[in-house]
Amino acid sequence: MSITWQPGQTLGDMEKAIICFALRYYENNKTKTASSLGVSVRTIDNKLAKYEGREKKSATSNGANTDAEGTESRDSNQDG
Repeated sequence: MSITWQPGQTLGDMEKAIICFALRYYENNKTKTASSLGVSVRTIDNKLAKYEGREKKSATSNGANTDAEGTESRDSNQDG
C-alpha cells in the first residue's frame, strides 16, 4: 500500500491520507503513529477530531474564540 499525490489534492488532503495510512499500519496505535510521524499524540487526536468535524474552539488571550478557519469571534457574554 502506498500514498500517491494526484493533481488537485491539497496538502491537507495528503496530511489526512498519511495520518490515516500510519494509523492503519500501526493498527490504530496513536502513540506509534505519532512517533513515526514526528508529532505528539495530542496532534494526532486534534487532527482526527478535525477530520470528524468535532474541532474544539480555542480561547485566545483577548477573549475571542477561533474557529476551524482561524476566524475570531467575540463571546457575547464578555465585556469588550
